[in-house]
Amino acid sequence: MRKGKFFLLALSVVTALAILPVSTASASSSGLTLIKTEEHEFKGEVFQIQTLKDGDGIEYTRIPTPVENKVEIAEYVENLKNPSKIVPFAGTTDWTRNISNSSSNATVSMTTSGETYFSLIPPITEDTLTINQGSMTGYWFGSGNADKIVLSYKYEFSALLITLSFPPMLVKDSSTLSWTSLPIEDEWNVTAQTETATGKSRFQMNGVTITAYADVYKGNNVYKPKASTYVMYSSPNHE
Repeated sequence: MRKGKFFLLALSVVTALAILPVSTASASSSGLTLIKTEEHEFKGEVFQIQTLKDGDGIEYTRIPTPVENKVEIAEYVENLKNPSKIVPFAGTTDWTRNISNSSSNATVSMTTSGETYFSLIPPITEDTLTINQGSMTGYWFGSGNADKIVLSYKYEFSALLITLSFPPMLVKDSSTLSWTSLPIEDEWNVTAQTETATGKSRFQMNGVTITAYADVYKGNNVYKPKASTYVMYSSPNHE
């Protein structure tokens, strides 16, 4: 079972933005139940944002209203991303990453952060590398909407005798954790919450490779932008 939180568009704080609750009634659409509808305005464009939920409790957000300026709205959303942060304690180093890449008119981006904790008495205590919750987005900047967008990401830990802690929506394969979204149809962007994960080793922690993918379907073509970054345990802020 996969559980996550999806956002097709978020609010902006750059300009005055009206947030007007329109409806909280439930309705079924393609197996999803409508939870609420809000009306927003950005640079003269008025559009709705709908929040829906599937049978597993996964939340989705979509914009049923066409928008004219996709690029500015996309940048507007990127500026809003603010992943949760944990409070550092002795022996920790915080790190952040903002990555993106494009394939033709399709783009994927990810914002994430985390911390490393250095073992004080190895192997009695453990070296720890934590990835916080963040977000990733797949965009279609071509004409109209994409036929569908599928997001995925993976965390590939490198360590000696590693122990992984992670939520149940992530899939484990050896020292790699991964997640894939449901296909989101007839939208030009979709944002998903990325989940937290922690790797621990009493002997040697090397780092983690974080990779974000977006499969964007349009007509007979599938665009596959991929963005990746490596977080080195001994120097997590060195890219």
